[in-house]
Amino acid sequence: MQQYLKRATKSYGYTGKEPIKRYVSGLSYWVTSKGMKQAGVMCSECVKVTVQLSFGAETLWKLTHGGMNDISPWRQYGLNQMFPYDRTGVWTETKAGMAIHNRAMGYPPQ
Repeated sequence: MQQYLKRATKSYGYTGKEPIKRYVSGLSYWVTSKGMKQAGVMCSECVKVTVQLSFGAETLWKLTHGGMNDISPWRQYGLNQMFPYDRTGVWTETKAGMAIHNRAMGYPPQ
């Protein structure tokens, strides 16, 4: 291995007397392409887990509170923010689907 390092680095001014240091740490590691790839994989895995947990929480709430047409309180809050003209503030999956469809098609609010 020593001979290979001496031959491989001879053209770059390496004399073979000082040791080669190849430390990869801190921010310099994440700037490399390998580090960027690992950071991207880590971020995508976190996003996947978050999405799975949110769908699981929503489904668990529906199964314990009246059926699959019900909407959890955190989604009701989001829908009330998206559709402030709705007077009731109570949403079902069917009503939410129709409201989103009407908005996408450009129909006036009902």
